[in-house]
Amino acid sequence: MKSPIDIAIANFVDHCQAIPSSLGSPGSQTTAFSTNQHTLNIPYPNGITIGQTDNQDSQMSQIRQMIAGRPSGAVTSMVDSFSSLDLTPLGFHTLFDTP
Repeated sequence: MKSPIDIAIANFVDHCQAIPSSLGSPGSQTTAFSTNQHTLNIPYPNGITIGQTDNQDSQMSQIRQMIAGRPSGAVTSMVDSFSSLDLTPLGFHTLFDTP
């Protein structure tokens, strides 16, 4: 049975995939990471981590792949669902944090 936080993250991922997909930019999802390579001027993340810290290596690898597939100069945003990754070496910074 999924925990309430896992259900909330799954719902958030579905929402963040639905909007870009409806605008012609479908994304993809693994058990550790959801990505959408959209370059639309909309406030939806390009990547969302899924799952706890046991997926960190997979998540970091998938984040690197996402960044490599982005057009030069495209704004890229991430949601680290559990605030467990250090994304600053990849050029990200925290916009907001919630407990």
